[in-house]
Amino acid sequence: MQTYTVLSDEEGRRLVRFLMKMLPQAPSGLLYKALRTKLVKVNGRPAKPDQVLQAGDVLQFYFPDERLASLGYHAAGKAVRSEAAMDDFPEIPVVYEDDYLVVFNKPAGILSQKDQSAGRSLSEYAADYVARGSEAASFRAGLCNRLDRGTSGIVLCGKNLRMQQALNESIRHKDCRKYYLAIVTGVSSWKGVRYLVHHWRKNRADNKVSLELISCGSEMPAQIPADVACCSARVIQTDAKAGLSLLMLELISGKSHQLRAQLASEGIPILGDRKYGPGANNGARAAHQMLHAYRYQLPEDTEAFRPLASRSFTAQPPTDMTRLLDRHFPGWQQKIN
Repeated sequence: MQTYTVLSDEEGRRLVRFLMKMLPQAPSGLLYKALRTKLVKVNGRPAKPDQVLQAGDVLQFYFPDERLASLGYHAAGKAVRSEAAMDDFPEIPVVYEDDYLVVFNKPAGILSQKDQSAGRSLSEYAADYVARGSEAASFRAGLCNRLDRGTSGIVLCGKNLRMQQALNESIRHKDCRKYYLAIVTGVSSWKGVRYLVHHWRKNRADNKVSLELISCGSEMPAQIPADVACCSARVIQTDAKAGLSLLMLELISGKSHQLRAQLASEGIPILGDRKYGPGANNGARAAHQMLHAYRYQLPEDTEAFRPLASRSFTAQPPTDMTRLLDRHFPGWQQKIN
């Protein structure tokens, strides 16, 4: 018999989901049968598949060791690192870290999640990073928000199941506030804050977004339907001679390519954006799109976020973007805070 004690990082997961992590090679039918026939118990007692596990619960596995090994059982106290070797992956700057959360400052050019042409990404790096300091055998850390390859800035990763679930839920319900810095080509025609509201549709064939303007005004809409993209845009500073503007954006609806497509539709595409900008001349002025996830604010005090209630995290822009900001928008840091 093997035993495993549930750690605080792992509590809150349903038993059958926990077993799927502990025994990744086991078919779900086998796991349900093992619970039904008492081959798996919790604290020495028969357990139901939907039982929610708490820290300190002890799981007993009444399988031969060879059978457990064939089902992919992870030895207690040994968190599983990523299958892909991450030791030679570029080191990602950490903005903030504690027992609950790690906040990365993703560089431009790195994928948040791997695609068919790339076997490694920040997602694997984050899981590997958290696993190095964890003893939780059933928990695999995952990113709670994602950025385009060419966008730099803040990406959150929960270090335990409860925090990861709380972050995902807050992002889904738009309780977190997300602010971006953007250098755009063109001098903005408006002053102060404007709410950009568009019908949004993504074409999977060319991985590009099409928009239809609903409104561009000083009032935030009362409701935002599922197919609508909404952000606020505040003009911080302009450089008329260079034909550039600096904007602070708040992402309200959170859709793929949203900010890039919305600004382009207003005639002020993000500098360096080859997909939505005017083309090669635009891209030649910047190595990547000058869009940076600058600040992230967590929700006010709730049970899930009590250790980090209302915390705000800030990530400095990459060096090439900072160079442009200093050249075209002197004193920009004081004006955005």
